[in-house]
Amino acid sequence: MNVIEIFFDTNAIRPSLKNYVDFHLNNAFSDFVDFIGSKDLIENCSINICQIVFLEIQKQITDEFYKNVEVLRYFPSITEDSYKREKEFIVHLKEKIDEYVENNHINIIKIPTSEESYLKIIDRAVNKKKPFVGDKGDSDKGFKDAIQWDTIIEYSKQVSSEHFILITDNKSDFDSTLEKEFRDITEKNIKIFTSIGEAQDYILKINNMHSNYNFVNKLIGKMFAEGTLLSFVEDKITEREYEIDNIESVDNVVDLGNNLYEFNLYVDDEHQMFYTVECQLIDDTLINTDIIICL
Repeated sequence: MNVIEIFFDTNAIRPSLKNYVDFHLNNAFSDFVDFIGSKDLIENCSINICQIVFLEIQKQITDEFYKNVEVLRYFPSITEDSYKREKEFIVHLKEKIDEYVENNHINIIKIPTSEESYLKIIDRAVNKKKPFVGDKGDSDKGFKDAIQWDTIIEYSKQVSSEHFILITDNKSDFDSTLEKEFRDITEKNIKIFTSIGEAQDYILKINNMHSNYNFVNKLIGKMFAEGTLLSFVEDKITEREYEIDNIESVDNVVDLGNNLYEFNLYVDDEHQMFYTVECQLIDDTLINTDIIICL
């Protein structure tokens, strides 16, 4: 079996930085894992996250914790004194991350430690090769991305898989030039997606499975262009006692499995206030099933 190796960038799965008691990646990651299960593709897909990604997330949560240590009084199960020392909180967080990784069958890809890998990253830094940027006074911008990219390349040399996927929100630094570089170095293929829905569609096609993603994506886009999308969500808006006067944009159509889909509906692009709309496809018709506000 030719397993599809799937990698997630930090910005695609970043969790809440203020959850100090437990740990879990964002809903987009959970939905993706559920999708793989609903399509019975667990054995066909390897969910990979590079070690540098978890190190970055751990540092972000720890920094946020110390900026907001006073909120601990709202958690009866945690006393403020228990986590005053940084080392103790890091141990607590690391334990929760390890539990999450094990429970969700995530494959952690360790950072390469060879001299060759080190020299390649230095070369990227000096020559500002993507995903390393490092300009406008931001001398280390892209450094973690460069480590992640080298980790993926080195890992691909060790496995027999032919299909690799990277899901990221970083559209500018992870572009098609890196897909070509990957192919030149490994003689294998990687597809870089900034849309989870497009990645899901690609996975289904590789496995010769039918996908309604393009149909649903175009249908939602058509409803937005024609101005009928507002009436599509009005019932659920009323149920939740919300009000929407105008829809600025829509994006991020995701396949939840079992003919369920969701997408983001933006009502304020400037402040990024949006609703997540869940709908079901029945006989080529979308039925609105739920909507939640996201601030």
